[in-house]
Amino acid sequence: MLQNGDSVVLGVSGGADSICMLYVLKEISKFINLKLVVVHVHHHIRGKEADGDMEYVRKICDKEHIPYEIFHIDAKKEAIARGMSEEEAGRVCRYECFAKVQEKYNANKISVAHNLNDNSETILFNLFRGTGIKGISGIPMQRDNIVRPLLCVSRKEIEKYLEENHISYRTDKTNFETEYSRNKLRLELIPYIKENINKKAEYNIVNAAEKLSEINDYMEQQVDAEYKKYVKGNLILNEGEFLHPAVKNQVIRRVIENQAGCLKDIMDVHVRDVATLFKGQVSKKINLPYNLIAVKEYDGVIIKKAENKQQDFKEKVLIDKGRIFKDDTVEIVSENNGFNRENIKELVYTKWLDYDKIDKLILRTRAKGDYIVIDDNGRKKKLKEYFINEKIKKDEVKVDGILHSIAHANTEDLRNDFIKTSREGFNHAGDVSAYSIVAISRIAKELDLLADGASIVALTYWGSEKSVEGYNVMGVAKAALEASIRYLARDLGKNKMRINAISAGPIKTLSAKGIKDFGNILDIVEQRAPLHQNVTTRQVGDTATFLFSNMSSAITGEVIHVDNGFSTVGV
Repeated sequence: MLQNGDSVVLGVSGGADSICMLYVLKEISKFINLKLVVVHVHHHIRGKEADGDMEYVRKICDKEHIPYEIFHIDAKKEAIARGMSEEEAGRVCRYECFAKVQEKYNANKISVAHNLNDNSETILFNLFRGTGIKGISGIPMQRDNIVRPLLCVSRKEIEKYLEENHISYRTDKTNFETEYSRNKLRLELIPYIKENINKKAEYNIVNAAEKLSEINDYMEQQVDAEYKKYVKGNLILNEGEFLHPAVKNQVIRRVIENQAGCLKDIMDVHVRDVATLFKGQVSKKINLPYNLIAVKEYDGVIIKKAENKQQDFKEKVLIDKGRIFKDDTVEIVSENNGFNRENIKELVYTKWLDYDKIDKLILRTRAKGDYIVIDDNGRKKKLKEYFINEKIKKDEVKVDGILHSIAHANTEDLRNDFIKTSREGFNHAGDVSAYSIVAISRIAKELDLLADGASIVALTYWGSEKSVEGYNVMGVAKAALEASIRYLARDLGKNKMRINAISAGPIKTLSAKGIKDFGNILDIVEQRAPLHQNVTTRQVGDTATFLFSNMSSAITGEVIHVDNGFSTVGV
């Protein structure tokens, strides 16, 4: 990693990690002749606190006779200009500064102060985002000319070293703000895991990542070979469908990366969606991040840039070089007759503009990818997400009914005895199959999506009332669903909204295949039901139509059995 005679650029913020790295490398330089130069980047975010960091680094370098370079960047402006988050823009700018100093001093290495805790946090963060195996392989000790000499050292060990050597350091208060996801991992999740599960959790996470990194290296070799065989330009040939899923998914990722230029926002779900296209009809397509689409062709699946449909784009000029154009949608008033700013409600999306400085003002329809800057730090959010969060309505469209038809349980929890159900499996089945209706009802109510007299209908099954072989944890989840409906009926009823469930008899569906001996269940129902037949999807649909209609306006909180009377039969 570091060798005798290396010239090294050190990224030093003034925090414990970077100060420790500076002193450790200074000590090592006595033995292997390292030439050190420090780079400090002032992001102009934290005001006087950041000024203090800069002066502290300057003082340390002067004291230790280490040359240094200080850069000033406006992270907020850079984030807006580059279309990035403030954190990401700051990181990119830092490495650009490192590169400039590396060239100036003819250095061959750049050293940054990532530690073991940073590594474990990054691994978990990428895991939760749904990244591939490369993303959960952790931060490399060295990549190209960038080295991380403290990567195997914990934050606790770093602080102990500084304390024992009477070395002070600066503390960034934003590291203790839990509004950032990474800080939540550092301050809440990981401490909980260490306290309640395993004290060495961080070490175990990193060790697992190292093993995954070795596996990933081997996988890359396999992917290289198969990529050459089954990829022509940006077309994945049909024969690629039969590759091992692990290799096939990596091939897909690589094609996406070649077209997008990165993999930052590419999740497993995107890769799986692309893989399903091999069995799809010709011309079937799916949308991907970075304005990419995947399309099924005769020869395979092609990944390419989507065509911009300019014909659907509309815009109107409102102001042009001082001239105001009349528009039916927006009224622009240039007069100031007793204007009082205090009379206008200040909202996050309230914007104040200097009329004298407006060269051209254009009103246009929302385009895909549009975003809004939501705070003084330059953080952005997609307009669609922002409108939903701020409860900004799109016209006055209301929903008359919602059908809840979602349920899932792990296969092993359905095939094995119920007593063997794992905690994770139990929670998963309950979350997907029962809590989802609570969440849907709440969101629909909060966003005012439901019309007066709206009806919500859920699908359940008799296995919620009786133990049915092979239904296991799903029966418990459906029981929770039915109980939730009764309580939701009380809350929704205040707004004249109804919620009910249909307990349908067994029907041949895709999900039914997961239930053990499902065919026997159908035979038993047909024999014992008073009407001596199995229920059809049409019969269930007719009941749903009734519950959605005004004909059931006095029914709420009920579970209606549509099973040819099977649930009424005793032993």
